Amino acid sequence: MNQELANSLREALKLIKSGKNKSARSILVEILKTHPDNEQAWYMMSFAIPVLEKQIYSLEQVLRINPQNEKAQTRLANLKDQPEITQQTPVQQIEQVESPPPKSKKLDPQEDLLAQRLFGTTDQQDEEEDILQSDVEQPPISDIETEGGKKSKKEKKKRERKPKKPKTPREPKSGNMLSRIPRRVLILVVLVVVIGALALSFLPGTQGNTGESTDQIPSAPTDPPVQTPTKTPEPTPTKVVAGGLPPTWTPEQPTPTPGPFFGEQSMYSVISIPTPSEDILDTISTIQEELAELRGFDNSTQVEIFLVTSTIYRSLISDFSNFSGYEEKVKELELMFRALGLSNSGDSLSAFPQNIWADPDGSVFLPDVNSVIIAGYDLDNYRKFLYAREYSQVIIDSNYNLESFGVFPICTQLTQECEATLALIKGESSFVAYKWLETNVDLDDASSIQNLSPEYLSISMQSPPPFVEEEIQFPYVEGLNFVEYLYDSGGWEAVESAYVNLPITTEQILHPEKYLNAEDAIEINDLSLADVLDANWVKVMDGSLGEWKTYLVLAHGVNIKAQISSEVALEAAAGWGGDQTQIFFNEVDNQFVVSSHWIWDTLIDKDQFYIAFSEFLDSRYGTDEGFEYEGLFCWQNSSGVSCLQEFEDNVLWLSAPDFNVIDSIMSLYSGGS
Repeated sequence: MNQELANSLREALKLIKSGKNKSARSILVEILKTHPDNEQAWYMMSFAIPVLEKQIYSLEQVLRINPQNEKAQTRLANLKDQPEITQQTPVQQIEQVESPPPKSKKLDPQEDLLAQRLFGTTDQQDEEEDILQSDVEQPPISDIETEGGKKSKKEKKKRERKPKKPKTPREPKSGNMLSRIPRRVLILVVLVVVIGALALSFLPGTQGNTGESTDQIPSAPTDPPVQTPTKTPEPTPTKVVAGGLPPTWTPEQPTPTPGPFFGEQSMYSVISIPTPSEDILDTISTIQEELAELRGFDNSTQVEIFLVTSTIYRSLISDFSNFSGYEEKVKELELMFRALGLSNSGDSLSAFPQNIWADPDGSVFLPDVNSVIIAGYDLDNYRKFLYAREYSQVIIDSNYNLESFGVFPICTQLTQECEATLALIKGESSFVAYKWLETNVDLDDASSIQNLSPEYLSISMQSPPPFVEEEIQFPYVEGLNFVEYLYDSGGWEAVESAYVNLPITTEQILHPEKYLNAEDAIEINDLSLADVLDANWVKVMDGSLGEWKTYLVLAHGVNIKAQISSEVALEAAAGWGGDQTQIFFNEVDNQFVVSSHWIWDTLIDKDQFYIAFSEFLDSRYGTDEGFEYEGLFCWQNSSGVSCLQEFEDNVLWLSAPDFNVIDSIMSLYSGGS
C-alpha cells in the first residue's frame, strides 16, 4: 500500500470517528475509483454511507474481495436481518467491478459505475446534493447497525464463532486464582423459625385429610413450567444416597447439631423434611446409572437429594451469605459495578453471588455436603432434567473436586479465571443433562423442556440492574457452547482435558478455538494509580475486565440510553487481546477513578472498538461528540470526565471527577504504553 493511499484511509477513518461521514465518503469515493478492490475502503464505506442498501452493497464488495472477512460477514448478516430490508428490492450484486477511468472534470454516466452503485445517480452534481440531504438526519454508526430495534439475548441468532488465525501462544499471565473464603455451611439459625413451623405439618394430626402439602412447590421458585402440583408422598423411613437403592433407616427424633456444620448427620434429621418415596428413589437411581454410563464415570458417590418447598429452598440458598467476609466482598462488587456504569449507588447486590452458584430454575448442588436440593416434591420430567444437571455436577466433583477450583460457593472476586472455570462446570453439567434428555425422555416432553425460559433468579433481587441477567446466564449459555465445541472437536477426552488445563479468560469461553490454540491474554503491567492519587482513594480493583465484561459495559449498562446493541457490542469486544483495569473509590467524596487499558488483536479490531466506545460515551454523557484535550478525546458533564486515547493497537479509557485527576493519571502513561 503506497503512503498516499494509507494517509487517505487514515484520514477517512478519523473523519468517521468524528462523525463527519460526508467528508469521509468523499475521500473513500476517490479511493475506490482508483482502487476498486481496496477491502478496507469498502468496509469503512459501510459505516460512512447512510443508506442501508448501500451499506449492504459496500459489505458485499468486501466479501467479493475477501470472502473470509468475518467482521464483514457478521455486519452484513445483522443488516440483512433488519425487517425493512426484506421488503425492499435487493441491491443487485456485481461480481466484478471494473476499474473506472481516471477522474476527469466530467465522466460519462455509463462509465461511473461506482457512483451509480453507491449513490444511485450518474450525475456528479446530483450525487453531492443527495449526500448533503442524507446528512441532515444521519444516525451515528451504532444506530445504523441497529435499525429495526434492539434484539434481546433470546431473540438474536446464535453467535457464529469461526476460528481466526491464532496468535503466537504466550506465557500465561501471572497471578493465582483466589482461593475461596471459608464458609459456614447451611446454618440452621435462619431456618429455625421457618422450618419449625413447616415441620409441624409433618406431625400426626396436622395434615389435612387429603394428605396434600400446604405449601405446593412449582418446578422453579415461581410457576411450574410443565406440570401441576401433585399430592405430597407420605414420608418413608429411607435415607437417600446415590449408587443404588438406599438402605433402610430407623427415624429418630430430630436433634440439630450445634455450630455451623451438620457433621455426620443427614440434613433430614436436622431440618425434619420428608424423605422421597420409593418410586422417586428408584427413578433417581436409574437417572444416576444412565448419567454415569453417558459420561463414562461410575456413580458410586453417595449424595443426598432433598425435594423441598420453595420457601425452604430459598432459605438454604440464602444461607450462602452466612460466612465471614461475605458482606465485604459484596461491597467490593457493588463498587466495581458502579464504577463501570453497570449499577447505581442504590442497587443492592447482596443476593447476586448466591444467584451465580444456584442454578436459575430451582435446583442446586452443594459439594461441601454432597447434597442436591430441588424445589418441588414431585419428580416429573422437568425435575428429572434438573436432577440430571445437578448429578452431573456430582460426577464432576467426585472426579475433580469442585471446591479446589475456588468457585464455590462464590467467586470471592469475579476474576476472569473464576468466571471461565464456572462456565466450564455449569456448561458441562447442562450439556450432559441435555444429552441425557434427548436419549431418555419422550421427544415431545424433551422439546417442551428445552424451550422453557425459567426465571433466572433463585433468590429475588429488587429491580436488578440490566447486566445481572446476562452475568448469571453466562456460564449456562456460553459455557454450554464452550463444552459443546470441545466435545465436537474431541469427545469426552477433550472435555476432561479442560479440567487439567483450565480456561483462564472469558475470551476462551466465547471463542473455544482460542482455548484449543492456547491463546492467552496479553499481559499489561501499568503503574498503579495509587502512585498519583492521594490517601483518600482506596483501590477496589486491579485486574482484567476480559472480553465478556467489556461487552457488558457497552451493551448492558445501567444507563439505558447509553446502551449500544448487543450485536454491535459483541463485535466490538470480539477482538480483545488483553486489558488491565484499575478502579479506585473516594468514600469521602463518593467518587470513582477508572483506568482501563486494552490491547486488541489487530488494528481493525482496535478501530472498531474505539468507534463503538466513542458512540457509547456520546450517549452516556449526553453530548453529540467529544472534544480534544492534551492529546486525548474527552467527554464531560456534571458527573465527571471520560477520555479516550488510541495508540497502535491500544485503547486507554480514563474516567475521573475532573481534568486535574486526568492530568495526574496521564503522567503514568507519558511513555505512550
